[in-house]
Amino acid sequence: MKLYHFLFQLVCELLNGRDLSTTALKSTLVLSARLLHANFPDLTYERQRRPIISGALKSNHPLNENFHFCQLLFDWPQFRIEVLPSLLNLCQTLLMKTPSETEFEEIILMLVLVVLNFSKSTDMDNGLDLTSQQGLLFFPKCASKQGEEIVKQFVHALKVEKVEKINDGSLALIWGILVCLPCIR
Repeated sequence: MKLYHFLFQLVCELLNGRDLSTTALKSTLVLSARLLHANFPDLTYERQRRPIISGALKSNHPLNENFHFCQLLFDWPQFRIEVLPSLLNLCQTLLMKTPSETEFEEIILMLVLVVLNFSKSTDMDNGLDLTSQQGLLFFPKCASKQGEEIVKQFVHALKVEKVEKINDGSLALIWGILVCLPCIR
């Protein structure tokens, strides 16, 4: 058994363990991202990479740690194929559970970061062009009841009762939702 196979197995066991401290979890997630970036030649998605990704994106981990793990992988060539579907599934699951205001803001921020990350990889001179993001769809089953519920949450968060109540945080959330909405069809 090659050393990196052993490392992948160890990391999977750590991520699936129940009693990791916050510090140990953070370190394990960073190590996981670095192992995925290392691009070992004979590692397969099914046997090594998928267990790491699914272990890292567990819903019982703190949301900010899940999202930090994903941010570490934004520039990984396999992100869109191997990580993004799991990330979107986690976001959808959390949105269907009616997240707290803080969780909702974190989810929107993460989705905005995904949109901005993919827009950087296109040839654009004049800022963000969402029409060029044809392949970037969040929650592709939006026609379903789940998708309808997610859109309702987004639209509800856009409602501002009094202009005087708008602050930097609510303005950022509104902007984030407006960036994400075209990606939900």
